Amino acid sequence: MPGMPVADMAGSLMAFAGVLMALLKKQQTGIGDYLDISMQDSLIAWYPNIMGPPS
Repeated sequence: MPGMPVADMAGSLMAFAGVLMALLKKQQTGIGDYLDISMQDSLIAWYPNIMGPPS
């Protein structure tokens, strides 16, 4: 068991990527975007990286 808040890290990195993509969209189109970040969804997206390939 890691001694760090993995869900917090995953959520913050997903939020960071989402903000960067929203800024890029605003720069290209002039229209912003709405972000809805879920820590649980972010953690589930990380499962393949943590658990490894299916056997």
